[in-house]
Parts: sequence; structure tokens; C-alpha cells
Amino acid sequence: MGKVEKQIESQIAEIKSPFTGGEVVLKSEPAKIEFRGEEYEYLYYYYMCMDTKLTFTTDEIDNHSLSQVYNQYRQRHGIPSCDEIKKIRTKYGLTAKAMSLILGLGENQYRLYEEGKIPSEASGKLIIASSDANTMMLLLEKSRGKFNDSEYKKYYSKISEVLSKEFEIENDNIKPYQEIIIINYVNLFQALKEFRFADNSKSYSIAYK
Repeated sequence: MGKVEKQIESQIAEIKSPFTGGEVVLKSEPAKIEFRGEEYEYLYYYYMCMDTKLTFTTDEIDNHSLSQVYNQYRQRHGIPSCDEIKKIRTKYGLTAKAMSLILGLGENQYRLYEEGKIPSEASGKLIIASSDANTMMLLLEKSRGKFNDSEYKKYYSKISEVLSKEFEIENDNIKPYQEIIIINYVNLFQALKEFRFADNSKSYSIAYK
């Protein structure tokens, strides 16, 4: 039994048939659906009344079914998940409204994306690009006219803080290799000083001072 089925099965005790008030059983079957002009296959979940054999669904079970389609669409088009979208925003400590304005989206759009609305492919790629602090700073500069001086300075400070932290981490990762890089450079320089090549019977040295 899959994760989705387990989640639904755990709630079956609370579900009663709308036809008789009796017991129900969870069913599923392969189905296809068109979403944004593309066809997707998924497992369609529904309940069956044990007394009448009639079937029905609930909003919750429909959401479980359709979430499979939405997840496939996100994967196919490289669109981040709701959690990833929220993580990018919280990385900078910005409000959803501020993120929307910086990215050039509708004022409430970023919040809707965090709540489950699926971005277009272009918006999804823009959100992923904004996870890079340098790109985020460029986007802030381009959207500067949307903020007053106080707001701009606040957002600039927050993004700069992330940039500084990322720079420190990058330097820490490089430090263990700095000595090796220097030694290799010295060895290469020494090898070049001693390099000789032959021209017919004569030998020449390349001299470095």
C-alpha cells in the first residue's frame, strides 16, 4: 500500500456511506487527465459503499488523486514544490508580498504558490533562479522603483546578509585546498624554469626571472 493510500485508509473509519450510512472501502484505478494541454496518468481514488456498491469521493480524496498529476507536471517542467518555494523566501527573511514584487509577479502570487497553486514554467524557473543570492540582488535592483527607500534598504540588507554568509561558506570550503594549490603552482613554475626544448642539435633554455 502506497503512502497516499495509507493516509486515506487511516481516515476510512470516519467515512460513512452517504447512501446508507454504512461501511465503505477504498478503491483505486488507473486514469488519465489533461492538465495545461498535456495528458497525465494517475491513480484515481474513490470510496465504494459496501451495501449499494455505489461509489463516491470527497474533496480530500480528490486532492490526493490530483496531487499526483500536479507533482508530475512540476517534475516534467522543473517547477519547485510548495516547500521549496517557501524555503527560498524564508532564506532571505522576506514576506511573500516582497518576493512577489521583487520577482515581478502579482502582489499575492508568491503566497498562492506557497499554498499550492502551480506556477507557469517561466515563473517556476524564475523562482529557482532567485535562490541564488547574486541573482536575487539583481532582481531587487531591477524592481527598485516598486519600493520606497526604507523598504529597499531593508530588503537590500537582508539579501546582502545571505550573500555574506554564502561567501564565508565558499571560502571555508576552499581553505583546505589553498596550500595544495600554492604548492602545485610553485612546482609548475619551477618546472617551467627548467624546461628545455631541442631545435635540431642545439638546446635552448627558457629563462624566467
